[in-house]
Amino acid sequence: MTGAAPPDDFYREVARVALSVAGRHRFVLGGGVAWAAHGLFSRPTEDVDLFADVEGAAAAAAAGVRTALERAGFEVGDADPDSDLAELFAGFDRDMKDFVVSRGPRRIRLSLGRLDRNRSPVVMDLGPVMDVRDLVANKTAALVNRREVRDFIDVAAVLEHYSVAEVLDLARQLDPALEPEDVRAAGHYLDRLPDRRFARYGLDGAQVARLRARLADWPR
Repeated sequence: MTGAAPPDDFYREVARVALSVAGRHRFVLGGGVAWAAHGLFSRPTEDVDLFADVEGAAAAAAAGVRTALERAGFEVGDADPDSDLAELFAGFDRDMKDFVVSRGPRRIRLSLGRLDRNRSPVVMDLGPVMDVRDLVANKTAALVNRREVRDFIDVAAVLEHYSVAEVLDLARQLDPALEPEDVRAAGHYLDRLPDRRFARYGLDGAQVARLRARLADWPR
């Protein structure tokens, strides 16, 4: 939707090397790089996100991922994923690990996290990639639950291929607890969201208007 270039080879190589180890622990590629791999690129991405669907996978995979990246010529440092969440939830540190990965002037964040999925991943040249329907389901559920600007951008991009009813159905398959009033609240939130909030992601006025038009059928 933004017309920006998809993630470049630096992102792809970090993902490929990390998955060569993390894939053994049920990690798959998610996030913006996975969206681009499925041809659903919608905005510039800032991270490489890997997700497992089992407990403790991040703790089990972290050391091996670090070693593989360092052997591939990357510098790897620790990043705090979310200290507040770590204090709130027992075992959080076993399900989330963040690195800062760099080579020369390039630097990105690599996140190992936990996220449910209903389908087997798609095997691509990067390694296992989350099925597009699970990507759509998780992103739509995220839109309803947290209402981030980037979530509206991503779901609007998906609506070139799916209807609003279809993306909500996928989200409910993954998260049956989604409440109709929360879905409607997300639509009302978008209506109140000023256009300038989308500028950070490279959208101009015409692109924001198209986004709102695609989400016009979202329940209110």
